[in-house]
Amino acid sequence: MPRWLVLALTCLGVAACGSGTHPTRVAVHHVITTRLAIAGGCGTTAVYRGGIPGWTKPAFVDSGGSAGFGVPYSVADGGNAVAVLFAHPLRAGHPSNPFNKVLWIMREPRQGSPLTITATPLSGGGRTVHASFPADSSPGEIYPSYVNVPRAGCWHVTLRWAHHSDTIDLRYRA
Repeated sequence: MPRWLVLALTCLGVAACGSGTHPTRVAVHHVITTRLAIAGGCGTTAVYRGGIPGWTKPAFVDSGGSAGFGVPYSVADGGNAVAVLFAHPLRAGHPSNPFNKVLWIMREPRQGSPLTITATPLSGGGRTVHASFPADSSPGEIYPSYVNVPRAGCWHVTLRWAHHSDTIDLRYRA
């Protein structure tokens, strides 16, 4: 078997085994980086440390970030948004020190449109939370935010910007 084919099959095998709490090797612009699922995910959403999706890098490279990114993050269900969790775990209510800071990195252009967020408890019932953030930050397609919810648990978050949307589940502790 040709050496290049063995390498290609090995890479496919590694990519197919990327669930759970085991490290996942991600090919990013021909560089292999590792991301590790960590505690704190909920619903369909995992929380990771390590290799961020390659398309998010302009937001970090332009602002001095790096591929070794150590801040926890989650990827939205459709793969069109990343939630960088500067407070992990997020906390219910209106916490400070740290605040519930989430940097949203969008794969699709903002086109000057605000990001609107609708969050509902995954367990059902309870109050729906709405928030909006302007497209006034740079570099890249980013929205800094503080996303607060009234009670602990897993929250299903719908994101809308320009003519795009995606969903993500975020855990909040008491």
